[in-house]
Amino acid sequence: MKITGSNKQKIYHEYHKPYLCKLNGKFPPMVNGGWNDYHFSEAISFEFENMPLIPKTYGGREHENNGYKWYSCSIEVEDISGKKITGYYYITYDKKEQKFISESADFS
Repeated sequence: MKITGSNKQKIYHEYHKPYLCKLNGKFPPMVNGGWNDYHFSEAISFEFENMPLIPKTYGGREHENNGYKWYSCSIEVEDISGKKITGYYYITYDKKEQKFISESADFS
């Protein structure tokens, strides 16, 4: 399934401003694995397109070292049925290879 990002944000409050995205299919059901750890009831893999590149920060500084730079942001993904799920998008930039690696989304 493909998640297509946008540069539009929905501001719920100061600490929750997800970027709005669309899914080209329907999300499978989610189950509570305990301690409010929700996950999909079946395996699912995502492709990403046009996702926002927001540098990950710690203490107001961008998180990077000599080899990598990390990006992350909150996302709200709407599937074709109108169901919305909020999660996080992560991607890592490998400075030595000069390419993005390790792209993922977490909806738990």
